[in-house]
Amino acid sequence: KTESSILANQLTSRQMRILLIAAVLISAVSGIVALRSLVLDDLAMSHASLAATISEGNFPVKDPSSPGHLMNYHYGSDLLTASLYNVAYIPLWLGYDIQTIIFSGLIFLMAFLLAFEIIGRFRSAFLAAFLTLYGGGLIWLNFIHGISPLWHKYILHEQVIGPWAFIWEMVYMKFSPSLVLGMNNHSGAMGFPIMLGAIYCYFKIFNSEEKKLLAYAVMAGLFLGYSALSVETSFIIVLIAMVIFFIIKMASLFLKKTNADDIKRIGGHFLIVMSVAGLLALFQGGVLTAAKSGVADAASFGFNWRFWLIDLGRYGQGTIFEWEFLKELGLPVILFLSAVWFHRRNGRIIFLALIAGGAFLAPLFVRFIPRPWEMMRLFGLFNALAFFVIGLFLGDLSLKLRQNHHQYRYLK
Repeated sequence: KTESSILANQLTSRQMRILLIAAVLISAVSGIVALRSLVLDDLAMSHASLAATISEGNFPVKDPSSPGHLMNYHYGSDLLTASLYNVAYIPLWLGYDIQTIIFSGLIFLMAFLLAFEIIGRFRSAFLAAFLTLYGGGLIWLNFIHGISPLWHKYILHEQVIGPWAFIWEMVYMKFSPSLVLGMNNHSGAMGFPIMLGAIYCYFKIFNSEEKKLLAYAVMAGLFLGYSALSVETSFIIVLIAMVIFFIIKMASLFLKKTNADDIKRIGGHFLIVMSVAGLLALFQGGVLTAAKSGVADAASFGFNWRFWLIDLGRYGQGTIFEWEFLKELGLPVILFLSAVWFHRRNGRIIFLALIAGGAFLAPLFVRFIPRPWEMMRLFGLFNALAFFVIGLFLGDLSLKLRQNHHQYRYLK
């Protein structure tokens, strides 16, 4: 409520309407796709069936295939689906789609709120929020595969099976799915806005002019900790980035000889964030709780010396040199590095760059031994945050070019 009132005071009524309409349209389109498809986790053994057991009283959540052990997997979306069934009698299969409908629009709004907090300009923030969901590489070039079947179908009037199948090739990415597609894996749909909320509240604790700093610290910890129940791989990257950012920030304050009380205040609030997030992540269930409990494969990580090889699970093995990898991630990496350089003096954007950079490098150099392909999820985190930063860059760059053009015309 507080943040919405702040936005209402800083945005015009027209901008608020545009923001609301965009969020509703995104939710509607994402919902239509979710309702008309069965992809990713809808009927997976560890999801729909798990939600059914939770609704019947499986809590604390145990592994249905090994009832004596806590669930060694993230189950946040399944817990919500079971709750929707028990409270509102929403069928389990529909509960997952409801999450896509709700959280797709929420991701857009949370991304806008975070971007506006960082940059303070509507157009740049709007573009950043939009690209967070829909940003991708050059995968759209696969439209070329549709020229021949459409020509034979509608010009030559020949029988063609699946003439529009190429659209899937323009959307589906082998290595790095856009967030709007990846959130059909409902853990990401639920976890990403929670993670953005954690980052937003985390930024607040470094602002000495903010009121209710304790509340922001507690909320940052709660959001961050609970995100581990949905996107634990992203949780680890964000946690490490927060620690690095805090160390850099404290070193900067010491060098500037900042008032000792301010340093203690920031340090105290940081400890609150870490304590709340750590306790929640370690005791609420999921992979991190299992690792704490000594489950053998929960913390089985190794260093990948052959970083150029990527384990794709049932899809075999890929490399960073193949055309598909370059087509999906080449352009985002180039634009991302340009955006970081453009905003190199903005500490909060550098923090987001730390997360995105870690998400890009971790799948290359770190191997999760039981299920190596699980590390691929982090390419999706890179894609979303990289395009968030790229959106801020493109919005500010266009503003700067317009200002330079007006100055040139004035001088001329």
